[in-house]
Amino acid sequence: MRGQAFVTLENRKKCEDCVKHFQKDVKGNPVKILGKVPELQLAKTESDVAVEKKLKKEEYEKYLEQRKAKKKQREDEKIMTTTANDTKAEAGADDGEKTGQKRSATAEDQDDSAVKAEHQAKKPKVDLSTLPPNKVLLVQNLPADITDAELIDIFSKFSGFVEVRLVKIRKVAFIEYEAEEGATAAKEANKALNIRGTLVIVNYAKK
Repeated sequence: MRGQAFVTLENRKKCEDCVKHFQKDVKGNPVKILGKVPELQLAKTESDVAVEKKLKKEEYEKYLEQRKAKKKQREDEKIMTTTANDTKAEAGADDGEKTGQKRSATAEDQDDSAVKAEHQAKKPKVDLSTLPPNKVLLVQNLPADITDAELIDIFSKFSGFVEVRLVKIRKVAFIEYEAEEGATAAKEANKALNIRGTLVIVNYAKK
């Protein structure tokens, strides 16, 4: 994040002393950095450096893998939430347009141009097929019985394949590659992907 930094000190006591130091100087005035008063607070979790000192090498590597998995899960959930909201907004806009058309047909004194402008303002459609290239693909409309192995078999054929993250309950999956080139090749090759009679939608995931 812009304007932020994480600083690791030897122990919690020194961190607390550092926070107090920047709150007031010896004259009771806030300490400034480049003319600005910084806002300091203790982090919610320990730094990787602090954790590494406490754990054995194998335990620390496992800790990093778990952190990485949790981070990806949060990113996936954020993408799915955004995608779901876009879909709802699109559906709501379409319903509103149909209702508005019916109302304008029965109300002779309604201003047609005002109705159209209102409908356009309420229609924030997001076409996922136009999203910019990304090294992660979002695969939607999957069969309910799809498996990780099936998706790996389909998408691992392309250069730089990393992993498949299947979210069965939502019938979607995230396919990650090392670079955008691999994802682009997979996306282009699977434009008309059909799995057991189900037409699957393959787009770039939102960054």
